[in-house]
Amino acid sequence: MSLHFNPRDITWLAFNERVLQEAMDEKVPLHLRIRFLGIFSNNLDEFFRVRVAGLKRAMDFKEKVIAESFYQPPSKILQRINEVVMRQQQNFDKTWKKIQTEMADHKVFIKNSKNLTAKQKEFVRQYFDEVVESNVIPILLHENTPMPYLRDKSLYLGVAMRKKRLAIFQQLCHHRNSIPVCRKVRIAAYRRSGREKCNAAGRCDHF
Repeated sequence: MSLHFNPRDITWLAFNERVLQEAMDEKVPLHLRIRFLGIFSNNLDEFFRVRVAGLKRAMDFKEKVIAESFYQPPSKILQRINEVVMRQQQNFDKTWKKIQTEMADHKVFIKNSKNLTAKQKEFVRQYFDEVVESNVIPILLHENTPMPYLRDKSLYLGVAMRKKRLAIFQQLCHHRNSIPVCRKVRIAAYRRSGREKCNAAGRCDHF
């Protein structure tokens, strides 16, 4: 009978793909396409927190319970989920790159540390020192210590650090989501040559 049905988790991914298709549609206004990408990403986060986590727990059930609860083994469903999500993520990345190009046409740029001016770097450092640092909690990871509890709906940045001729140690940087710190911050803009030409007032938007 399982051949005649798609697991609910796969059909849910098909629904979320419809959201992604709205972001891929160039007829949709640019600001709405960005919003659809955000909706798609948030939906996928919740999907992994709830549905995928549930399937992984179900893999520990007895075979009789699995047979009564699922048309297909959880391991097989997880494999199909991985295949679908990898394909969707590729489309997401292509769409986001294209949208960033269109944003640049409207003088809105997504910046990283490699393409900031000296003044922008100074602003970013000051912003981190005054706003971000107090909300970041370092968690040291070591093979001789148990894995710390990872809070749901929190952001974690994994960092591997090494010293010359010493073993690597790792740490997690935990950002407390309960503290209102923006993920994207507008920084001061200055006239630049080339594609990044600002408007008549000498202003661009950089994030």
